[in-house]
Amino acid sequence: MARWIDADHPGLPDPASLAVLSLQLDVDTGWLLGLTSRRLPFAVDRLPLQLLQQLPSSPSRPAWFGAVADKTAVASGLAMAIMHGHDMAPRILHGSPYFYDPTQNRIACNGVYVLEYLGQTIVRHIELRVGAGLLLRCENTQYGDVLVDEAALRADGVRVRGRVTLAINVCDF
Repeated sequence: MARWIDADHPGLPDPASLAVLSLQLDVDTGWLLGLTSRRLPFAVDRLPLQLLQQLPSSPSRPAWFGAVADKTAVASGLAMAIMHGHDMAPRILHGSPYFYDPTQNRIACNGVYVLEYLGQTIVRHIELRVGAGLLLRCENTQYGDVLVDEAALRADGVRVRGRVTLAINVCDF
């Protein structure tokens, strides 16, 4: 390992050493090499069956974790928040994480957005109404729609934080 950080002749680890180190530290090899900014556990469930049978003990995390990590890999670089409230249920459940693209801070098309409105952070379906403003809708039909007129939009009444791209619903039983 000392050769990896040698000041005069630094170098990358050989693949076998990197794999062993990743497995022992339970970290993603991409993170060890600096290829990803998010530290993820080693993907034990992706090892070939022959190697899995040679491991001295069972993996420290459940097999489903790899599937969830794969799904959220598309969300790297996005902002993440936790849904508070039931206004977007059943699409985004209370307590569930959702990911949004903060670079999409203007409403160019209809979709689900994270907004700052009346001093609160909210998630809403946005429908552009030409000449009228924005229609803010909840997924939960127990909540009514709100039409924010163009005058309120010009007065900075709504700030777009980003467009929601992914939600992972957590259901407590």
